[in-house]
Order: sequence, then C-alpha cells, then structure tokens
Amino acid sequence: MEIECIINNYFKTYNEAKDVANSKKKILKSQSPKCLNYLNRNIIAILLIITLAASMPFTTNLCLINLIYTLILLEVITVLFAITNYIMAYLYRKKRNFKSIITLNEEGLTDTSFQGIKMIFSWDKIKGIVIKKYSITILTDTPCFFYLDIKNKKDIENAIEKYASKDLIIK
Repeated sequence: MEIECIINNYFKTYNEAKDVANSKKKILKSQSPKCLNYLNRNIIAILLIITLAASMPFTTNLCLINLIYTLILLEVITVLFAITNYIMAYLYRKKRNFKSIITLNEEGLTDTSFQGIKMIFSWDKIKGIVIKKYSITILTDTPCFFYLDIKNKKDIENAIEKYASKDLIIK
C-alpha cells in the first residue's frame, strides 16, 4: 500500500512527532502516547532557566553565582539551538513541499522520499506506531522515525491490519 504523505499543518505535526521520537523509550515501555510536545518542553526549560536566574541575586557566594550564571548561559544557548534546529527543519521541509511517499507491504516500510535514497525497514524493525491528535509517528529500533499527518490514519491502520500486528499501534 503506497501512501502519499502531504503534511498540511507542519508545525503541529512535527511538534508532536519530534517529542514522540524523543520519548520513544518511555512510550514503548508504557504503551501510552502521553508526552509533552517538543515546543512546550523547550518553553518550560526556558521558564525554569529564567526562574533560576531570577533567584540568583539572593545567594551570597559570589563564586557560586558566577558558576550558576555560566551554566544558565550554556543552557540558554542549548535551548536556542534546539529552537533554531526546529525552524531550520521546517524551512527545509517547506522547500520540499512537505511531500513524501511511504510504502507499507509484506516487507515492511519503504521510504523513497529523501533525495532519492530508498530506505527499507522490515516489520521487526518497527517498534511502534503512535497515533496522536495531529500526527502518526512510526518508531523504529534505529534513530530513524517517520511522521505523517493524521489524515493518513485509515491508510496506516489498513496496512497494519493487512501486513503486521495491531499490537504496534499505540493510541
């Protein structure tokens, strides 16, 4: 079954899928798709950093204050890098019109959308298919993950029913 994946609302879809991929171990262990989305996680980190920075003047040890401010600066740089990465991924996908083609058959998942590279993941490599509000994220036992718009839900469920175990689906 060939599925043409056109993502209409990239920010919402990628935001959910990125955090599903980051929380892969927890989701697969608990069989529950509940997790924060990627952007919310970074906003919480920034708020915690601001709270920590605001509480620094109340400490009395000057050396400790300097160390903590240095750590805060490094954390802010890390969070800003993550947000920049998020925006760059969006711009890259926008340039490619958010299109990809995934084939689900008896062999597993085949993706040929990334610069003509053909990737094949057999069904034993696919560890979970997480269905959330805006996205469907296919988790593998590798660092690769695939995400689709929720409008492809019926096609994915039909392919799973035909070629794989329904135990892969996590709702």
